[in-house]
Amino acid sequence: MWQLALAGLSLGLLGSLHCVGMCGPLALSLPMQHLQRHQQFIALVCYNAGRVITYSLMGLVLGLAVRGIYLAGWQQWFSIVLGTVVLLFSARFFLLKKICEFINNFFQILGNLIFFIFLQFLFVAWC
Repeated sequence: MWQLALAGLSLGLLGSLHCVGMCGPLALSLPMQHLQRHQQFIALVCYNAGRVITYSLMGLVLGLAVRGIYLAGWQQWFSIVLGTVVLLFSARFFLLKKICEFINNFFQILGNLIFFIFLQFLFVAWC
């Protein structure tokens, strides 16, 4: 039982480091110095509620899109294709900074194609 509690505590601490790095600068940039104490509290509640609602809606939309892919039986191929695309984009970024125009156009067309396919799967998920 204590192993489970230790694992949860460890994941919580590591997750909080991510939150400090990603959300901390945004929270610190909120212009609240001129507000009174109760107004600061309301502003922080609104900020966090908006953040939670946004992440939830993004998860819902992507979950429905992926559900459509899963139900269509294309999940394995979709995962392989997206993994390959991630590797290609990584290789483009790290290894091929001075690449010819043909390759740049290829990646732009590929990105447009992925966006079009994503919209089709999103439409299928809603139907």
